[in-house]
Amino acid sequence: MITFAHVNSRLLEGYEDYSDRDLLSGLKAGSHRCFETLFYRYCKNIFQVSYKYLNDSSEADGVVQEVFLKVWKYRTSINEGLTFQPYLVRIAKGIIFNKFKRKLTEVAYLNYPRHIKLGSNQTEDSVFYKELQSIFEEGVRNLPERRRMIFSLSRQDGLSNKEIAGKMGISEKTVENQITGALKYLRKFLHSKGIST
Repeated sequence: MITFAHVNSRLLEGYEDYSDRDLLSGLKAGSHRCFETLFYRYCKNIFQVSYKYLNDSSEADGVVQEVFLKVWKYRTSINEGLTFQPYLVRIAKGIIFNKFKRKLTEVAYLNYPRHIKLGSNQTEDSVFYKELQSIFEEGVRNLPERRRMIFSLSRQDGLSNKEIAGKMGISEKTVENQITGALKYLRKFLHSKGIST
């Protein structure tokens, strides 16, 4: 894998003054030198962004690797006119979402403070969590009304299946089936948003 340390800046001479647009044009044509120049230009920034969320140098390095592997893999479909740094950040956030996949099941979501350790930048973490929360809540809103009500009584109000069954005049088995169906849908919904669970 390519790393910042492996990129010899002398090999990039003649490329460092190229615009991103020119480098992306070369990247689309398969130029390794253009790819390495883009890596050299942006890898530290993507590392810093990743570290803010992960608070772990090794994991942040891993995100950088994955980001640029995706850039290389999908190089032919890249729009040469895009603003490259925000594009890289979007890819990095998607990868970070997936690193939190175990924390994005309905249990982890409802117990977020116990499962996710806030990093040194709590404002950044709070913003990031709100993004995750917004996606999850969108999925809950998409549930059929009866299923959404049962799911909310269970996960948000903390009622047992027996209590929900008594409150709604239905069987416990029906409650169980509705919650199972809700979770199945929510996992698919999160996956459609690029979040693996």
